[in-house]
Amino acid sequence: MNRSVLFHRENECEWRYVGIWADMLDKSILELEETNTKAFLVLFKEYDTPLQIVQENLRLRNLYNLHKTNNSTSEIQKMEDDINRQVSDLSDKLELFAYYAKEDLLMQVSFVDYQLHFQVL
Repeated sequence: MNRSVLFHRENECEWRYVGIWADMLDKSILELEETNTKAFLVLFKEYDTPLQIVQENLRLRNLYNLHKTNNSTSEIQKMEDDINRQVSDLSDKLELFAYYAKEDLLMQVSFVDYQLHFQVL
């Protein structure tokens, strides 16, 4: 798989159901060097492979579009609320999972002894 086509930041439908880019988060949740923030997709849960992330996002995007086609505003709102809840829940975690777009890597980001630690999965 070519990593340049996995997630396009400009097309939020490609990633919004599974995570959020680090530079879009409040710095109190995750503060990285300015040059790196645009390369980290902070995930809502752990995945084994980048392909799993793409597949899950596609599944949820299709579900969202199905609700939209059926004019099911309550189901759409539930999905939107779930995304917002997952973003806000990131601030309570001491361990996050991220996709590092520059290297096509899945990483675990931990906050230990007031420092961030990165581990490739």
